[in-house]
Amino acid sequence: MKRFKFSTIIMLFVAFLFGTLVVKADNTLPNNMTTDNYEIINYITYKTEKNTDGDYRVLLKKAKDGTYLYCIDLEKTFDANVNYTKKGTLDDGFVYILNNIPNTGDSKKDYYITQMAVYYYEDYLNNNNNNLQQEVKKYIITVAQNDNANGVTAETRDVCKKILALLEGAKRYAQIDGYLMIDSKAVTYTIQDGYYVSSDISISSKNVGKLNYSMDNVPKGTKIVKGSKDNTVVVKIPTSAIPEGQKLTFTLKVNTSYTKQKAYYYYADGSHQRLLYGKTENTTNALNDSLTMTIKNYEEKYKIHISKTDITQSKEVPGATLVVKDSKGNVVETWVSTDKTHEITLTPGEYTLTETIAPDGYKKSSTTITFVVDANGVLYEKVNGKYYAVDKINMINELKDVTSFAKKDSVTDKYVSGAVMVIKNSKGEVVKEFTSTDSVYQLTLSAGEYTLSEKSAPDGYVLSNETISFRVTDDGTLQVKDNKGDYQDSVMVVFYNTPKTVPTTTNATTTTTKGTTEKVVVPSTGSNGTIIMMIGAALLIAGVVYVYKTTKEC
Repeated sequence: MKRFKFSTIIMLFVAFLFGTLVVKADNTLPNNMTTDNYEIINYITYKTEKNTDGDYRVLLKKAKDGTYLYCIDLEKTFDANVNYTKKGTLDDGFVYILNNIPNTGDSKKDYYITQMAVYYYEDYLNNNNNNLQQEVKKYIITVAQNDNANGVTAETRDVCKKILALLEGAKRYAQIDGYLMIDSKAVTYTIQDGYYVSSDISISSKNVGKLNYSMDNVPKGTKIVKGSKDNTVVVKIPTSAIPEGQKLTFTLKVNTSYTKQKAYYYYADGSHQRLLYGKTENTTNALNDSLTMTIKNYEEKYKIHISKTDITQSKEVPGATLVVKDSKGNVVETWVSTDKTHEITLTPGEYTLTETIAPDGYKKSSTTITFVVDANGVLYEKVNGKYYAVDKINMINELKDVTSFAKKDSVTDKYVSGAVMVIKNSKGEVVKEFTSTDSVYQLTLSAGEYTLSEKSAPDGYVLSNETISFRVTDDGTLQVKDNKGDYQDSVMVVFYNTPKTVPTTTNATTTTTKGTTEKVVVPSTGSNGTIIMMIGAALLIAGVVYVYKTTKEC
């Protein structure tokens, strides 16, 4: 597959129009209606505290056209022969109730159950008891949930269960709006068989009908075909339509629709009840989205800014060697950072930025930054697998960690001043010579292997001929070589000196060999102590004991 030499396609304009058109369906409800006569009905009976029959009555109401009407506000008046006007929509819960009217075989019972559910749901929405008193609601719940309730007929129990079922269903019901959107990410093109063929263009939709595609300002022979994945399309434009050095701007359009049901209430005046019409109305909502794109049959170059900063990102760091490569790994440009942002000219495409040499005093960055320049010169940086638009590319350097050195007394473990110490690199070159003090000495070192040795001993101490090997890793970790030749992580390098003279203490004897006095503690236990002392003296006569330890302190 040949990669198209001109710049890739970009989105210039995306319009997302959601539910912009409502089309009336065949079941459009009338704008006006007139009420008919009513009838009193009741399907809930119970025994009162005085053992008399109680009931909850409702008025069965119809319009002149025979459609059932349901009262929404009980405290107002219902009269026959009153003209009503279609006023507004109601909550989706009323749609659920109208779509789930029970079919018991008794139309009046069905009406009763529905009207009671409408009363109950309207009170639920308004958090009041304006339509049904609390004792009525409590009775319906008790009977519906207790099959062994005393003094309740089977019919009353069935009616209460159906009222409660309609109520609970209405609470949970919500219609889903349709959704349509063309993915706005940049589209790329390749040349195939005389066409500029786009990458997959993703179309997201939900709860809608058939998707209809069209294009504006495209040449003859342009095609829209199914993409390689579900819910994607591919645009194919003849290459002959865009001469060398020219560009083509065109628009991909998609439209569809979705249907929703609506419940309406009708209104007469302030003294009469609002009435829920006994049928729902279907409304068709149109959805449209578009993606305007440009293909340029030439390569444009854009100036991109690249910064090299410290971790505060407040200043440029000079001295870093940086490399930009293209998507094939070819080096585009290499430069050394200065105290100003670097400017590089690039054609649209994907690139990487890496650091090959760190600036003095800083750790070498192990990060490879991937970025994209799109066909319009917009810069995107890839972060955690996603591209984000940015003003410039910034590579950050962290300061090197300092390496700590300590010179201590092998007996007291206290800091020793006055020793002249030498640090050399792996080539044997002197990196640093310093004199120990009564505190830790710190130095910034580049990654590599080093040795620490003593050039001049402090007063009162034996000159050590030991050499400590250590290294600093690329990430600044200090590692000291142990007696087995293995490197171990450490927080500092500790070099011990043996004092020439150790003060004599109670129950102790001293043995001097070649000008060095070492202390051997002898327990006061008679002959055993003497034997131990003799053994210790013999060991000391064999040679001077130099104490050299490397310790990890924390």
